[in-house]
Amino acid sequence: MTKTLSTIITNRVKALGYDRYKIVTIVTVGEIANHGVRIASRCLMDQDTDNYASGSFKNSSLFGCATVFGMYYE
Repeated sequence: MTKTLSTIITNRVKALGYDRYKIVTIVTVGEIANHGVRIASRCLMDQDTDNYASGSFKNSSLFGCATVFGMYYE
């Protein structure tokens, strides 16, 4: 499921026309079972040209987190 969601998100972001950006999407889905979860990512970014967006979802049985990185290249 995470691979499918990642592909869908990546394709939709690319459809917005960011031709000079490499799009990297990370999706995490898990079960809520009274455990703590931390999701972290690291990358080298140029603060003037690169950026990211993140979104999350949670219901009574599962959670989801998606992060999309846009890295400028020439």
